[in-house]
Amino acid sequence: MADLPLPPRRAFTVTVRLTVAVLAGIVAFTAVTGLVDRMAGGVGAAVWAGGMAYWWLGRSPAMTAALAEATTASRRLFVAGAILLVIQVLALTFFIVNPNLGVWAATPWRPWPSIHSCVSSYWVAARMASSAPNLYAESVYRPRPEPDKPRKPNLGPFLVDVYE
Repeated sequence: MADLPLPPRRAFTVTVRLTVAVLAGIVAFTAVTGLVDRMAGGVGAAVWAGGMAYWWLGRSPAMTAALAEATTASRRLFVAGAILLVIQVLALTFFIVNPNLGVWAATPWRPWPSIHSCVSSYWVAARMASSAPNLYAESVYRPRPEPDKPRKPNLGPFLVDVYE
């Protein structure tokens, strides 16, 4: 197959390919490190997945054509969104690899405690559906603690949210 010419805006093409490669690397790192508990294996998987994603996107004529037709506005939006996405996913990766962190920072200015689980209320609702008279009652999800004592986790290490 003959080499396809690069789109006129090569920097954007490289940015898209690198963004996808970095995200593929983050996913591979998180998955492998979480499964085998070895950082070296995770790093190796990240390098391999990122390299394969970059290589594959470079061989795709459809991707090359689509990137060449992107408008200036869409290119700018992609770059801004890609930066925010990579930062957010990197922050989440640290928490996924080490769930014992005391705080996961969704944003640097507003840390999120690792004892929170958004899905917890659905789990409790599913378990209590046949026995609780009112699934929307707060007492189903948050048993009343003793006065003057902080609320304790009531689903393993998690504080259960109220079902909405």
